[in-house]
Amino acid sequence: MDKPKLSPDIETRIAALCKQISVAHEVDAEIQRELRGHMEDKLFAYLAGEEVLSEEDAFILVREHFGNPGILKEYLRHVHKVPAT
Repeated sequence: MDKPKLSPDIETRIAALCKQISVAHEVDAEIQRELRGHMEDKLFAYLAGEEVLSEEDAFILVREHFGNPGILKEYLRHVHKVPAT
């Protein structure tokens, strides 16, 4: 059975993450291809609900979703303005 197709954006982001890991840890091209395959498999498993999220996995997803605390502070500042006294 063929894997579903990833969006071009996600393919690019997985490739960039894999390259970042590979450069940082001096991983050769063959292992880099294997790593990318594992990343894609994990992504598909999460999307299909085949991979159960642990509490730690869920926390990582929440952390990444909300991103940089400095940027988040600016977003919240615009939404929750303090009334002038």
